[in-house]
Amino acid sequence: YKKKLYSFQEDAQQLEGFQAQEMAKIKHL
Repeated sequence: YKKKLYSFQEDAQQLEGFQAQEMAKIKHL
């Protein structure tokens, strides 16, 4: 259970990083 929660947090961090990259691309345009 703890392992599942940890992987979920990792996914959330990756998603945040992806969103930040997308925002940077839009601002760059």
